[in-house]
This record gives sequence, C-alpha cells and structure tokens, in this order.
Amino acid sequence: MIKLDLTGLGASRVSHPRSQPDEPDCSTATALVNFQFRESAKSNDESTVLSSSVLSNQSVINETVYLQTLVLKIEHNETLPDIIGKFRLYPIGLSSDIEKEFLQLSIIPKHRDYLRFFLPTIKETKIYRHCRVVFGIRSFPFQLFACIDHLLENSPARFDDVTQKLKHSSYVDNCVTGVSDIQEQENFIVKAIEVMAKGCFSLRGWESNVPGRYISRSSGVTSLLGLLWDLDKDTLKCNLNRSGEGEISKCNVLAMVHKIFDPLGILSPTTLLPKILLQEACKLKL
Repeated sequence: MIKLDLTGLGASRVSHPRSQPDEPDCSTATALVNFQFRESAKSNDESTVLSSSVLSNQSVINETVYLQTLVLKIEHNETLPDIIGKFRLYPIGLSSDIEKEFLQLSIIPKHRDYLRFFLPTIKETKIYRHCRVVFGIRSFPFQLFACIDHLLENSPARFDDVTQKLKHSSYVDNCVTGVSDIQEQENFIVKAIEVMAKGCFSLRGWESNVPGRYISRSSGVTSLLGLLWDLDKDTLKCNLNRSGEGEISKCNVLAMVHKIFDPLGILSPTTLLPKILLQEACKLKL
C-alpha cells in the first residue's frame, strides 16, 4: 500500500470504512448520525449517507471540531476570480480534476473514533470507523489543502515550474490553468500527473481549447468552476439556463437571482434590477 504520511494527515489508496472490533470508548468517541441508503441514479449500487450536522440534544462533530483557518501559506489559497483571471492570460487553457480526492486522505487512528457510525443488522448493531476524510466535515477543505500543499512543497526541484503553477491554479479538487504552446501543454500535463501521483492523487479528465496528446476533450461546452467554457470559441459565460415557469412572487424572484453563479461579477448590473424591483414591492407591501 502506497502511503504519504503528514502531520496528522495521510494519503492511501484504501477507501472503505473499517470495522471497529474494540468496545467503544464513549467518553471520547462521537458518531455520525442520520444513516440512510440512497440508490445511485447511474447504477444499481446503493450508497450510504451520513450527516455531521443534524441537530439533536447532543453535540455533533461539526459543532465541536476546530475549524482551522487556511493559513499555511495564504498566498497559495487563491480565490475563484484570481484563478479564472490567471486562466484567461494564456492562449491555451487547461482544466482537470482529482479523482476521488477525499478518499486519498487518511485519518490518523486516534482521530477515527470521532468518525464512527452504527450499521444495524439483523443479529446485532456493528460499529464502524471511517478511515478516510468524510465529505461534509467542516475541516475537510483544510485537510485537502494541507495535503496538496505539503506534497507540492516537498517535490523535487526539477518540478518547480509545475508545482508553482499548481499552487496558484488549484481550487478544491479542480486544476485550472493555461500554457503558451502545445509543447508546454504536454510537458505540464506529464509533470503534473507525476507530481500528484506521488501523493496518490490522480489528475484526470484534461480539457483544453486546443487538441493535444493528453487532452480528452477539446470541443463543445464544458463546466469550469461553475461557469460554462466554450472550447471551440474559447469563451466563458454564466449558466443562465433557469426555468421561468411558476408563480411570480417575491420569493421566486429573489431565488432566481441568487441561483445565478457569477464569481466575476459580470452580470451584477443585470441582477441588480430584480433586487430593486423586489425592494420596491416590499415598500409598497405587495
């Protein structure tokens, strides 16, 4: 098993929960609640859903976990406008994502007691502990950021050109950047895959507005950080495919405006008008 050990974090290919054979220590352990099964829409598989934020008369993990601020190297923590702006500086755009990124992050054994859940069976109720980071825990963005930052900081010097670009082009599990020519496109993809593979992170689904050796898609419209990227025209636009059906009400008008994802603020002059209309309606008590 390939494993990358960090301070309090780890990376491993194992992705399943592990049975807890020991008697639970209820003084320190917590359990995830709201256990349920959901049928997958794309297959016949069933997945389990566990909540870390359900309100009850007991504390849940998201109420007690320490929410670490991303201060490891704040200059690497790019915002969406920063990443998109730098992405548009290059004639050739590149986009990819990390496959099952959170399943590569291992929880150290002493912290797994906080990620227990109960699996009811016919004979008895079994106790399991998650060995991997659970999506939805308040600290999971920091854990992913810390692992990737540690990996890039400790990569060999021959990867410096790639690691610097990856630091400033990563947003959660997405890598969005650009290059100047086809040769640089191929070199960057090869090196980026090699660097991230050292931490068991698999960069996949490379998309670009220019076809290349490692590009899986270079035509049509694809999603890019919540925006729509037209690969043929190399243009970005907001997704405005919203249904206008339904009753016209103040609530629906406000909901429709808030559904428009516009990280660059390009549509602000337009989305301001419905808000003004809503304000006037409230003043008139309509």
